[in-house]
Amino acid sequence: MTKVKATYNEEAEYTAITGVVHDIKRLDLLDDKLFLSPRCKFLLGIMKDLKSRGAVIDESTIHDAVKRSDKNSYGSDNIDTLVDMFYQHSSTAKYAFDGAVDVLRTFAQRRKLQDISKDLYNKAKDESKLSEVIDNTLKELNLANHGKGSDPSKYWDLYLKTMDRLDDKPKDGEVRGYKSGLVDLDNIIGYFHFGHLDIIGARPAMGKTSLAMNFALHASLRNNINTLVISAELEEMELTTQIASIHTGVPIQDMDNAIVEGTELGAKHWEALTEKSEEAKNLPLWIDDSSCTPREVISSIRDMVASNEIQTVFIDYIQLIKTYNESTQYTRASAIGEFSYDLKRLAKELNVHIVCVCQLNRQVESRPDKRPMLSDLKESGDLEQVAYKVILIYRDEVYNENSEEEGIAELIVAKNRRGKTARARVGFKGECTQFINLEQRNEYV
Repeated sequence: MTKVKATYNEEAEYTAITGVVHDIKRLDLLDDKLFLSPRCKFLLGIMKDLKSRGAVIDESTIHDAVKRSDKNSYGSDNIDTLVDMFYQHSSTAKYAFDGAVDVLRTFAQRRKLQDISKDLYNKAKDESKLSEVIDNTLKELNLANHGKGSDPSKYWDLYLKTMDRLDDKPKDGEVRGYKSGLVDLDNIIGYFHFGHLDIIGARPAMGKTSLAMNFALHASLRNNINTLVISAELEEMELTTQIASIHTGVPIQDMDNAIVEGTELGAKHWEALTEKSEEAKNLPLWIDDSSCTPREVISSIRDMVASNEIQTVFIDYIQLIKTYNESTQYTRASAIGEFSYDLKRLAKELNVHIVCVCQLNRQVESRPDKRPMLSDLKESGDLEQVAYKVILIYRDEVYNENSEEEGIAELIVAKNRRGKTARARVGFKGECTQFINLEQRNEYV
């Protein structure tokens, strides 16, 4: 028996209504057709009336307007209960508004299609008007398909907004993007941008997890950006050891020996760990090693954005997220592709920067030149299509024992929607998995 799809979500309706309190511009995205709840429809009318009069929209003004409204059918005893929902949904609505509106638009569209199908069934009984019925139905279907979002914006209006953004200087403490900390790379890519999905790709042993953790540490430590690492490869203590090695410069093997064998670290290493402990204490960095499916990953990101205002997310690595189910018709590549599109939409919706670590396919090994290319992502779904930037790692010393490029890594910017593609040369300190600027190679970080 086919399961009937839902056409109503009370939580999404309350979240959308409450979200207006955080940004008055959101009211323009809501209309009566999105809501089934009489309460939400009533409150939508209240807020639109307040906006038309130039009044502030908050819990207090809504409460007063509800009391004064001649359309209030809830009675004075229920007014407080009605307005209380703003407090109940306020924290999640700030960040979940866009997602809630998407749900409501989908449900409104589904209700419209159900109405059209019922009307078509009844009208189709009159055989003399079939061509007219088909024509009218097609018009209604076209309206239902294209009427779910906002109208297209005129270029001139967007041009003016762009000029305003160019002239609008960041306020104190406001972060609109951040750099990687690797100067040669930053000269190519400029900034990492919130709302974008980027890719780090490499073959095994190249340091893809290490590069992601270097970026995560720099974002949280140097830019004070709330950062989440979702690890499907390493458990949280393993990953913490690696990040601590990058942070302090203490060789990761020495730390592993101390943990496993109980060997002494040495005074120099303890001094480095102690020196960085205050930074570690205040670091806005979280690690999640329990999210193993797309649903869990997306839920974790939403929860952490709501509870800790996360701005940047690193997922290590995407092929280890359980996207493929043998009982379904999806191939692994198509499942990863669908997940990548979901992540791109999530980044845009929540205005967070998401970086997916990706393992490249084996075609790299069959070429004389082992430098990876964008096409090496092909078996990983549509990752190369959805990404704004793709950074691929090549270290010659991995393939050539007597390489003249020992301690050197090439970061190949294979895709860059906001600039050029090129290769950045950086240093790599394998003992503590640090990617550093070349002039830092002889320093103890």
